[in-house]
Amino acid sequence: RLAMGDNRTPRVTFGTALMRTIFLARRLRKTWEGQEMVGLLLPPSVGGALVNMAATLLGKVPVNLNYTVSAETLASCARQCNLKTIVSSRAFLEHINLKLPMEPLLLEDLAAKPGFGEKLMSFFMAWFLPVAVLERALGRERPGKLDDLATIIFSSGSTGDPKGVMLSHYNVASNIEQVGQVFALDSEDRLLGILPFFHSFGFMGTLWLPLKLGLGVVYHPSPLDARVI
Repeated sequence: RLAMGDNRTPRVTFGTALMRTIFLARRLRKTWEGQEMVGLLLPPSVGGALVNMAATLLGKVPVNLNYTVSAETLASCARQCNLKTIVSSRAFLEHINLKLPMEPLLLEDLAAKPGFGEKLMSFFMAWFLPVAVLERALGRERPGKLDDLATIIFSSGSTGDPKGVMLSHYNVASNIEQVGQVFALDSEDRLLGILPFFHSFGFMGTLWLPLKLGLGVVYHPSPLDARVI
C-alpha cells in the first residue's frame, strides 16, 4: 500500500519505506554514535520522513530544526540540544539560504550509490527480522519505552530564545490514537502533508500518524505554495 510520496518520489510503499529506513539507519549508525539527539533540517518530504524514522529506529531523538528562523536562533536551538550533527539536503539548503551552526550531513551523499550488498541486507532485515532483533542488529542499546523522549519541539521564540518542549513517545502515540478515533481514519484515507516536521502537528499528524494508522501521505515542502497544493 501507499505509505508516502512527494513530487520527487511519487509512490513509496510501506515495505519500501521500511527498507529505505534500515538502509539510512545502517549508513548513519557510526556517524550518530554516542549522540542522544540528532539534528534534522529537512522539509516535509519522503527524505525528511525516512531520516526521522531512521533516527527513531536507532534509538536517537530526532530534533527537527526550524528553517524559518535566523541563524542565531538556529544556533541557540542546536546548543540547547547539544547537537553534534545536522542532516539536511543540498537542494534544500540552496533554496532557503540559511547559515547553519555546523557543517551539515547531506542526504544526497548519505543515500548515494547503494551497493548490492546493502540493498540485499536492507531487504532481509526488513522482511525477516522481528522488531526486537532488528533493533539489536542496528546497534540499539536497549528496547524503547513509552516514556522515552521522542523529540524536542521548539517554541516560536516570540518571548526570547525558543524553548525546547520535550515530548515522549507516549505523548505522540496518545495524540495519534485520539485523532484516529475522532476522524475514524483507516487505510483507505490519504493525508496531504504540508506542515513542517518542526511543528507539533506536522511531527505527530503528518509524519507518525500515517505510519502508525497505516494511511498514505503525500508531502509538499511548503504550506505557503497555495497554487500547487
